[in-house]
Formats: sequence, C-alpha cells, structure tokens
Amino acid sequence: MKSLDGLPVYSLYGHMQRIDVEIGQRVAAGERIGSVGDSGVAFGPHLHLEIRVGDPMRFGAVRNPDLWLMPYPEYGTLAGRMIYEDGSPVYEGTISVRRAGLSNAVVRYAYSYNAAETVGSDPIWQENFTLGDLPADTYEVFVSDRNGRVRFREEVVIEAGKTSFVQVVIPR
Repeated sequence: MKSLDGLPVYSLYGHMQRIDVEIGQRVAAGERIGSVGDSGVAFGPHLHLEIRVGDPMRFGAVRNPDLWLMPYPEYGTLAGRMIYEDGSPVYEGTISVRRAGLSNAVVRYAYSYNAAETVGSDPIWQENFTLGDLPADTYEVFVSDRNGRVRFREEVVIEAGKTSFVQVVIPR
C-alpha cells in the first residue's frame, strides 16, 4: 500500500501472543495474522497497532491509525485540527463530542496531540485529533475550559464509511 504522496505504508503490531505471518508478507483484509497477547510491556492482553509512512524503523513516521482503518458499517471517523486563532496548534486540549440535540449526553472525548512529539499528523489532513467508530449521525463538537465555559462549538455530520473533518479554533 502507498500513501497519497506515494510513500510506502507499514503496519506494526505489538503484544501479540502468536504471530502467523512473516515480516514483509502481504496479507489480505480479514486474514488472520496472529493472536492477541500481552507480550512485552503490557497491562493485559491487547493489540498495539501502529501505522508508519515512509520508514518502518523511524518513530517519527507514525501516523494515527484511525485515518487508515475502515470504520465498522454504519460508523464513520472524525478528524480535526485544534488551533488557536493565530494558527498555532493546541497541544493537550480536550475535545468533547455528543449527538446533536442531546445536551447532557457526551458520547466521546478526544485529546489533541503534539505531532512533533507523538503521533505525526498526516500531511494532507494535518490533524491533531481523531475519533474513530462514531455511529453515523449529527454531532456537536465542543471544547470547554476548566471552568466549564464553552470555547468552541460546531455541528458536524458523520457519514457511514467516511471521515469528516472539523477545524477547532480556540480564542486565546
């Protein structure tokens, strides 16, 4: 597989109990590659998935897997960029998402990440947060400060099988 800018895409899996494929082997969607485990530094069985673009050995090549995974049927993905009014990214911000019209029902939270230090932003999306597997519907995306004051609010439509994008602009 190649990225939109032509670079090779690699998937890395960690904490597996058993591995049923060889490094570099091509696999088809749905093909078993092994069993979930808790090898290495892990707190209970789970699968650690990384997507790396360009160089499989460079941590700086890590991308958010939400942008590379097909959502479940009738679900979609939200990607976004949280910035200040001057265009600088907001690191360590919390984004809340709830179904529109349900003022007390928060569905999920996302946290913005520092693309220079953790997961790298996709060069096309330029996101610094994602939420995968949201049921298709209209959602209210909002950011509140520590005192509960709403700093941003916008409705976003999540479509099944698609990624929607929102730019969250926070006043200083």
